[in-house]
Amino acid sequence: MKTKFLLLLFLTIIYSCNLDDNQTGIDLMERKNRGGIFGPVIIYPDSEGIMVMDSSISMGKSQWIFLGKILGREARITITFVSNFYEYLIDTNIVEIYLAFFQDSTEATKFANFEIPVEILTCQNYWKEDSVTWYNNGYNSTWVGANPENSVGIDTSKPSTDTVAGIFSLNIDSLKNIIKSKDDDSLSLVLKTLTTEGILRFLSRESLKKPYLGIVKKVNNKNDTIKFYPHKDATIMNYSGNLPADFLWISRGFGFYPKWSFSKIRDKNIIPERASIVRADLEIEVIDFFSWDTLFEINSYSDDDSTYSYPMGKTTKVLEKDSIISIDIAKLADFWIDPSKDSLAPIVTICPNYPQVNIDFISVKPINYEKNLPKLTVYYSLPPGYWYEE
Repeated sequence: MKTKFLLLLFLTIIYSCNLDDNQTGIDLMERKNRGGIFGPVIIYPDSEGIMVMDSSISMGKSQWIFLGKILGREARITITFVSNFYEYLIDTNIVEIYLAFFQDSTEATKFANFEIPVEILTCQNYWKEDSVTWYNNGYNSTWVGANPENSVGIDTSKPSTDTVAGIFSLNIDSLKNIIKSKDDDSLSLVLKTLTTEGILRFLSRESLKKPYLGIVKKVNNKNDTIKFYPHKDATIMNYSGNLPADFLWISRGFGFYPKWSFSKIRDKNIIPERASIVRADLEIEVIDFFSWDTLFEINSYSDDDSTYSYPMGKTTKVLEKDSIISIDIAKLADFWIDPSKDSLAPIVTICPNYPQVNIDFISVKPINYEKNLPKLTVYYSLPPGYWYEE
């Protein structure tokens, strides 16, 4: 009997020593080892998304070139030929001079409007194909839309077309006068549309069916065509008008990127300390899908104008039928909750997955209160041995 009493006394002392000074036995039983994966935790953005515009993206070296206006965007073609044109232009038997552009498929007519009036003018000879933009000729010299207002007009016409090509006729006398006044063998042109809404997509010189300048002359009562292929060509793109308030663009070929801030992810009552993000799905509502292709690849990053290198989200394929975009930004979210990164803004920017040069875009909703979108759905893990009260 004495032995049993001593054993019971010993166990009581051991149990009492393991109690926290501030905890009862019942409280202790409710504390659990929470190692594992937890969620979902839903986090909404701080406010409506905003759209930033980057006009420094070059569309040179693309397999396509674009001409026209659509939804506040304007695309112009710059194209340069290098040859001794004068020896051909002094020929009195010239009957026609034209520019020819080719399409790659009937799908290229998706937004096509062949009633577009096109003005063809000269532009600066010196521009760099792989870095030219609407505002810069690629050599760090400013030009605006290839400076057509200061150019010499050659013609204004609508493209005559069949199923594969757009043909623009040039004024022979105007072209002769321009070539005569030049001191080199290059001819740089800019094609711009006037007021009609519509867009045309053609193959560039990087494709198999290159555009060309055709000079037609009469030889023995038959028309003979000499073709000159471009030394360089590119699309330059501009956006005019007010940015829409009811939708944002994720755009290829011109820099429109939506941004959202998720500062609540740093609230320790939402995501505990020592947590690691396992998955973070950003869901955004799609309004419209304007693409020449059936899918659109996008990515995400965070940028608060610091020099810090941010992790990217996972590349996401968006299909034409999709009404919701879901992007896994787990690495980015895990970066945000790192205490050493508290000075960096938890902002996500959605961008096209380069290299994809096009003028395709998806329009998305800045915020939809009825559907609670956009939203960030987070799953996180805690290490074994992490103790806290429910």
